[in-house]
Amino acid sequence: MGLSTRALWLVPVALLLGMPIGCPESDSAAGGGGSGGSGGSAGTGGTTTTTPSTGGFSGNLVDGEDFTITGEGFGTKDPVEPWIWDTFEAGTAGEEIQGWGLWNDSGFPAPQTTSAEAASGAQCAALNFEDHQSHNSLLQYHDDLQEQLYGAIRYKVVKTGGYDSRNIKLFRLLGTMGGDPVHGTPVIAWGGMDSSSVLDLNDPEPYDEYNGWMIANSGGGECSGPSRMYGDSPRDEWHALSQWIVLSDPDGADNGTLGRRLNDDFKSEQDVTKCAGSTSDGLDEVAIGLYLAHDRNVDDDGDGEGDGWVYVQTDYMIYVDDVYVDITLARVEICTSQVWEEGACQVQIPHTTWNDTTIELTAHQGALPAGTPVFLFVVNGSGAVGSPVEVQFD
Repeated sequence: MGLSTRALWLVPVALLLGMPIGCPESDSAAGGGGSGGSGGSAGTGGTTTTTPSTGGFSGNLVDGEDFTITGEGFGTKDPVEPWIWDTFEAGTAGEEIQGWGLWNDSGFPAPQTTSAEAASGAQCAALNFEDHQSHNSLLQYHDDLQEQLYGAIRYKVVKTGGYDSRNIKLFRLLGTMGGDPVHGTPVIAWGGMDSSSVLDLNDPEPYDEYNGWMIANSGGGECSGPSRMYGDSPRDEWHALSQWIVLSDPDGADNGTLGRRLNDDFKSEQDVTKCAGSTSDGLDEVAIGLYLAHDRNVDDDGDGEGDGWVYVQTDYMIYVDDVYVDITLARVEICTSQVWEEGACQVQIPHTTWNDTTIELTAHQGALPAGTPVFLFVVNGSGAVGSPVEVQFD
């Protein structure tokens, strides 16, 4: 399909927000990652103390077509393109995913492209956690340590048989420098279930599977964390999740930021501290589909305490789509509410130009409705959010 260009003319209006936050999306498997699962060059989020000014729009947006916004206070973004933007449309259904580092248990299938599910378009990533496979992961490592990361995915968890898992580690942004992809710190991570309770082997569904949480840990010692941000995430449904972490500077200061948006549920914490005891001095990894537990701590004698761990049948498929990760908070989002913290949002895809007055993007509708007013927000590299601009998708 040929691309047409539309223009958003942004004029200064009153500010809606001015708080540090984060949220963003290219269609190659990784913006600079390559098949080895590493890459990306050092960049800048274009921090600025000015809040973006936004205004009116003439015409409608079309999914996949280019549009331009102009105004002031956007800052600069280098590189303009996100570190990772993957819709998995370029892959071949039934084959291993390309452009990512893949981590799966020996003898089990690696992450594959599938046409059986999709949050948008015709394909997505399928992560197989059946038959006791505990790791089925998509990994990317950046070449340079970063002070902030923002990531957004859409995901769907399907239990295909057996018992509930006691623990799912679904989506992490962390610091490792190529080391342990699971336990590195600092980290912000989205998972599910409660692994602290004694499990009854006779009950295949002892937990509220809908419960999930964000764990953000700055590294132990005399530091803040872990923090928990709970959310409702039912199985068999597509969910939109974004999360972001900004490290404190210097170590030990209380000026870091953590946040997440699950569908239209927004949570953020300010004044977060990164400790000097972290395993990494910065952030360099994204991990998706990291781990799913297939064991239970069984209370054999009924005394309310676990007597030993046993493997049980715990079969799941996790589907992932629209993966966007960047090394800056700077982004453009379109949301269902004119109050930025209250809506479900879809990040748009920047390309070619991002300077203080002009941003060029490709429209990505995602789960946003057509024919209904939605609201565009510009977020600059400092996390300042401009006032809403009403737009609409054809």
